[in-house]
Amino acid sequence: MDGLHIIFRHLNEIQSRLNPRLKNLGCIITKFKAKNVTHKKFLASIESFAQKHSLQILKVIPDSDAIAYASDEQIPVVFSKPNLPVAKAYREFAVELLPRLTDKRGRPQKAIQIDRDDIKEFMNSFDSGLEGLSVQKQVRL
Repeated sequence: MDGLHIIFRHLNEIQSRLNPRLKNLGCIITKFKAKNVTHKKFLASIESFAQKHSLQILKVIPDSDAIAYASDEQIPVVFSKPNLPVAKAYREFAVELLPRLTDKRGRPQKAIQIDRDDIKEFMNSFDSGLEGLSVQKQVRL
C-alpha cells in the first residue's frame, strides 16, 4: 500500500505544480487471482484506500498465462486469445475508459479501430529498429 500512497502523492504534486488540468481517472487492478486469499485481502485494502481518497477502481483484470504468451508473441491478448476472460476484461476496460478521455479543450475523444495487422506492423517497427521510422498508415476513426 505504500506504493499507492507514493503514487497518489506524486500525482497531487504534479497537478499542483505542473498541470492543474491533470485528472486522476482511477486505477485498474491487474493480475488478480480471485481464488488467492492474499489477493482478496489486498483488493479489500485498495478498495478501502480508494474510498478514503475518492479514487475510483475502474476495473479488476484477472490473471492469465495468456498475458505472458501474448507478450512473447508481441500481440495483445485481445487479439491472440480474444475469448478468454482476461481479454474480455481489457476490452471492457477500454470501452469504459474511452468516454472519460478528453482532449485539451475538454471534448470527448473519438473511438479508434485498430486491427491485428496494425498491431503487427507497429510491433515490427520496434523489431527493425526505430531509426527512420515514419508513421504512414492512417488509423481509422
